[in-house]
Amino acid sequence: MNNTNIVVNNGDADQISRINFINMIISQYALGIIWLMGNIGSVLTCIVFYQPTFRKSACSMYFTASSISQLLAFNFALLYRMLQYVSGLKGTQAISFTTSSSSYLQATGFRFLSYNNAPFSISLWIQPILLQGTIVGSSLGYDPLTFASNGSLIARVATVSVSYDILLELTPIWSHIVLTWSSSGGLNLYINNILVKSALPSTSTGSGASTNNLILGGGSFSGAIDEWRLYSRELPSISGLKGTQAISFTTSSSSYLQATGFRFLSYNNAPFSISLWIQPILLQGTIVGSSLGYDPLTFASNGSLIARVATVSVSYNILLELTPIWSHIVLTWSSSGGLNLYINNILVKSALPSTSTGSGASTNNLILGGGSFSGTIDEWRLYSRELPSSDICAIFTN
Repeated sequence: MNNTNIVVNNGDADQISRINFINMIISQYALGIIWLMGNIGSVLTCIVFYQPTFRKSACSMYFTASSISQLLAFNFALLYRMLQYVSGLKGTQAISFTTSSSSYLQATGFRFLSYNNAPFSISLWIQPILLQGTIVGSSLGYDPLTFASNGSLIARVATVSVSYDILLELTPIWSHIVLTWSSSGGLNLYINNILVKSALPSTSTGSGASTNNLILGGGSFSGAIDEWRLYSRELPSISGLKGTQAISFTTSSSSYLQATGFRFLSYNNAPFSISLWIQPILLQGTIVGSSLGYDPLTFASNGSLIARVATVSVSYNILLELTPIWSHIVLTWSSSGGLNLYINNILVKSALPSTSTGSGASTNNLILGGGSFSGTIDEWRLYSRELPSSDICAIFTN
């Protein structure tokens, strides 16, 4: 596989920022006018053509139905896009940084960071324009949060570091990042309330200075940071959302769950989607098998995740996190949209559509676990349609 490095200079960064700003202004104001006028026009059309004079006309029924569908489009699709850019939650008092070396904010006076093995946590919201530079630097001899040259996010405390290789969304999307550290809990990196990376604890030597500084931005970082917070303790994680009623599987061949009676899978080119949360102990075995002649979700011998429908398959080579970390996996399939694999609300792999031949059986079975799979599965769902990205986002965030 070839790796491509994309280098963006300061002029390009400014142009990207300008384009994103124009996009935000159009979405905040121009779409609002379209939404208002569209709603007024659609409501008036419904009122006019529902009058007794026009009610029985086929043309009037068509215009009324068209206006109702426009109302739904204005108040769901268009309104959802507008709300993505509505200010007031994030960004109204955010700090914007450019790639200039003088574009940074230094916060001083953190005495507790001078102590050996001092626990601390950093929490912030970030809206990057470019995935480069230092997000949070320090006078401790290391930078707690930075971007690597390939755009991955690196969290570091002393000599301990972790790297998260799934790239963050660029502006106008906000991402929540939390770094926690203690001599007992080690280094933990959370993104959007999900523990994505962790490292075993090690000795953290204080700087010896009476006070220490933390620096936001600087160097080549370009983007916005909001609601930055520093805690003199290790923030606890939120538990209880996943796993309270999960199903655990061992490597025994008799450790599986079979669900039967899925008639729609018998048809040729039948669209479907599979959604589940997984907490693997080992990256091996079958996650979801079937009576269709193929297994929709499996691990390869090297630990990569494979999604398959009929003769079409994709492989995701960035290994999933092991227990106790939960990952959300969604497989979608249709003869028009092809095969798509989502991990933690991100489309990581896709394949062009192909013919999917039904089994011909009156009903079909899906099998969770079995073989050499070891781990836990929760909130498993099967849909007789191709889930759009908006539905996948709703399942993931809820």
